[in-house]
Amino acid sequence: MPAREDELREPVIESNTVLTTKSAVWRQLPAGLRHHLYLQVEARSRPLRIAVLGGVNEPAHNQLCFFNYFELLYDTKLIEWRSMLDVRGDIEELVGYDLVIFSRVRSAHGASLMQACRARGIRTLYMLDDNWFWLGREWDEYAPYFTPGKPDYENFLSCVQAADTTLTYSQPLADDLAPYARRLVLLSTNVNLQVFKRTPRGRLAPQGGQRVRIGYVGSLRRNMLAFDALVDVARGRGDVELFVMSNSLPEEFASLGDRVLYEPYQFNYAAYAATVRRMAPDVLVAPVNRSRFEASKCPNKYLEISACGAAGVYSRAEPYLSFVTEGKTGLFADDTRESWRDAIERLVDDTDLRSRIIAQANAHVREQFDTPAMLPRFLRMLVDAASS
Repeated sequence: MPAREDELREPVIESNTVLTTKSAVWRQLPAGLRHHLYLQVEARSRPLRIAVLGGVNEPAHNQLCFFNYFELLYDTKLIEWRSMLDVRGDIEELVGYDLVIFSRVRSAHGASLMQACRARGIRTLYMLDDNWFWLGREWDEYAPYFTPGKPDYENFLSCVQAADTTLTYSQPLADDLAPYARRLVLLSTNVNLQVFKRTPRGRLAPQGGQRVRIGYVGSLRRNMLAFDALVDVARGRGDVELFVMSNSLPEEFASLGDRVLYEPYQFNYAAYAATVRRMAPDVLVAPVNRSRFEASKCPNKYLEISACGAAGVYSRAEPYLSFVTEGKTGLFADDTRESWRDAIERLVDDTDLRSRIIAQANAHVREQFDTPAMLPRFLRMLVDAASS
């Protein structure tokens, strides 16, 4: 069926003045940034066109790094975007885009698309939020697949070397990318507080008090001390219940039988957030090992724990040392089972401390990392990356 005439028409770009009147998000942006972005759109007589390429396992990364922001600007009609699988994209589909974002791309086809974009003069941005330089060096199971000379490693590195802009989120990873990137941008990550907003659970323990829901959300970690401590607390007390949302249920948790509430991890970020919101955990742990790879990670667990209204216990290591304030926005645990257990039980028993940490962490995240708070910095990066 042929397209209707109105489907072929470019969207009408409203004036800067009208947008300032109609859109609260647009109105809250700095005036200079509004002017700069609007000039880019006005010069094209159409919205900025952005394509996001990535693998099948990247929806959550793309949501956090790009789509949260794009969705805020939807009503302005100044940005259009689409997502594509990097293993199936065709260069002809990318002609006419102002910026092609390569999100964690490591496939041979994705690397060839990067080179094709360069040959066509299409602006490119490569995004990396995990330190792949150290993945195979510090995780033995990845050594056969992700070390220098291996295809995935060489593909990702060639993309970094070819991209007009490389975007990342931690200083250690930025330091490792710097020798290869043409232009390097370091941003903070963001979280959309609205998708995690919850209502009180009000579940009661058998003895009449409120049952505290403790647990872990995310992909499994190699540091099992925190998980062992969760099991210890759940076995030793009747006033708690254990919630786990991950790609699998560790044997330590499975041994608790119906004492554990398990939800499989979801790659759809909206569904993931909705599940966490519905389960309404009170205390969550965020363990990491002391390695270059994990020190380079984004503090997403801190942001999400704070966003969903829980109090967090974090490894006394990076990235959390740079974001969490002891006793104010979270508690730290050392690398012992006892330290993790003590911190978890402290938050279970001291409801005033738990409430203060929840409130203070949520305020910190809202002020500095909520998507609207981060939008101006993201937009400056985006407009610069799309400008030739």
